[in-house]
Amino acid sequence: MKKNRHLYLFIFFFLLSHTEGVSAEAPLLERLVTLKANNMPLREALKIISTQAGFYLSYNTNIIDADKKINFSAESEKVRVVLKSILGNSFQFKEKGNYLIIQKLKSDEQIIGGYISDKKTGKKLPNVTVYDKKTLASATTDSAGYYEIITRKPIQQLSIARYNYGDTVLQVRSEKELQELDISLLPKIDVNNLDEEVENVDKPVENLKDVDKYAERTLISNIEINQAIRWTVKEIERINERNINEPLNREWQASLAPYVGTNLGLSGNVVNKWSFNATVGYSKGNKILELGGIGNINQGNVNGIQVAGLFNVVKGKTKALQASAIINRTRYFSGLQISGITNYTDTILRGVQVAGINNYVEFGKKGNVQFSGLVNKTERGRTVLQVSTLVNRADTVGVQIGFINNANRLKGMQLGIVNIADTASGVLLGLINIVKKGYHVLEISSNDVTYGNIAYRTGTRWFYTIYSAGGQPQLGNRTNILSGGMGMGSSFWFGKVVALTVDITGHRYWINSKLENRGGLVKIIPALNLQITKRFGISIAPTWNNYFINSKNQTPTDILSIKNNIVPNKARLTNDKYQWWGWSAGLRFF
Repeated sequence: MKKNRHLYLFIFFFLLSHTEGVSAEAPLLERLVTLKANNMPLREALKIISTQAGFYLSYNTNIIDADKKINFSAESEKVRVVLKSILGNSFQFKEKGNYLIIQKLKSDEQIIGGYISDKKTGKKLPNVTVYDKKTLASATTDSAGYYEIITRKPIQQLSIARYNYGDTVLQVRSEKELQELDISLLPKIDVNNLDEEVENVDKPVENLKDVDKYAERTLISNIEINQAIRWTVKEIERINERNINEPLNREWQASLAPYVGTNLGLSGNVVNKWSFNATVGYSKGNKILELGGIGNINQGNVNGIQVAGLFNVVKGKTKALQASAIINRTRYFSGLQISGITNYTDTILRGVQVAGINNYVEFGKKGNVQFSGLVNKTERGRTVLQVSTLVNRADTVGVQIGFINNANRLKGMQLGIVNIADTASGVLLGLINIVKKGYHVLEISSNDVTYGNIAYRTGTRWFYTIYSAGGQPQLGNRTNILSGGMGMGSSFWFGKVVALTVDITGHRYWINSKLENRGGLVKIIPALNLQITKRFGISIAPTWNNYFINSKNQTPTDILSIKNNIVPNKARLTNDKYQWWGWSAGLRFF
């Protein structure tokens, strides 16, 4: 029984889907009917048509005289032709599911309609755009290849466009000619790929979701150019955009929402000079000023000024001041981007980005500058300046200022807590500085304060950071001493063997495991270095030592401990500072 139930369900859904498929292939107005009316009331004739065609007919008796007697004969004729013959050309017909609604045209309106077909095969073509460049009145052919434009203004020229077909322009000689204007189109044939063109020539342009995709890397991952367009634009409008290659130019646009404005159903094909949009503006491009209450979306290029309450999305090139509360996204940008959250340039940036959270650029040109609250990132190319509170990441950069700075090639300065570069010709100023292909020296040394020391130098030869540690066991009057220090230095080479390094380091000391936290030692170390081999050298240097104390806060016992263990007898005390000359010698490993 259970198996039979599953079989019945399968048959039911199969028949349901099959029925829907048939309905979709037979638009109501394309169905065939036979009518023989001899002094027949119009009401009865309409009932016969709807019964034979298998749909429900809806109309207002105030606009149609249902008792009017008609004489008409047709056999196996389309519903569209029969209705126009018995009602006249002052009515329009709208399909809604299985209902056909008859509506009266306004007194100043007229219908332009007809079929579009392939000139070679004779097949009717769906998804063909028919439009008037002057008024922007337009229509797209349905599955039966029929188009219908309702217009109030006279049309003198009609343009027809479809993807993979040659564009056609018709000069209109009379309004009567437009009422049933059938058109044939020639397909474009690519001689280099003839088989593929012939195979696809009759296929409707329906699925545009996979056209022109590219990677998404922004923090707001849902605001992606093609995705934003799919959210905003109906499938039929996207078909029109792909059909029409030539942009339509207008002085200005005012809209309530996409396709609800002065540019009508061709908004995505129009380039405006001025655009004012209550919610979301949608166009091919803009030349001077574009304002959007919520956002602006452009399929092409934008120049001038673009401002939106939440987002700006441009698929082409942008040369503008671009400002929004959440995100600015474009492919090629030149100018100034300002956003409350993120700026995102998919390919090339030549300008300035300012964002509350992050900026992203795929490829930076010379002149690229980024300021953000958290993160700046340029995947490739050049960046002049990056400033953030958290992370800066660039390929080739001049200056980076942030908590963590990371660059493939540094040609300037990094200022932060952690600085990282593959190669560097500049200065790294921070707590941790790492140049992967830079200056790395490990030194084991001895000096007049602590006899055993180890230090690591990292950065560039012109400027490096020093991390050091040292100590000595109890010797004579001295007790156990440990030290830790940091500093910076620079190396000046005279040939390949002799170098002079000048280091400035600061040190803190633990005496008997007690930190002498009221003072510290600053050393200036001009060292002579001899390079014995490629990986090994020796250094020797005098040192100028300055140990700072605070006699007002330190007890006599503290000062005595310092003098007995760190400061030699020869040191001079001047203004709470012990000064003396010392020495340092070490082995260096490169």
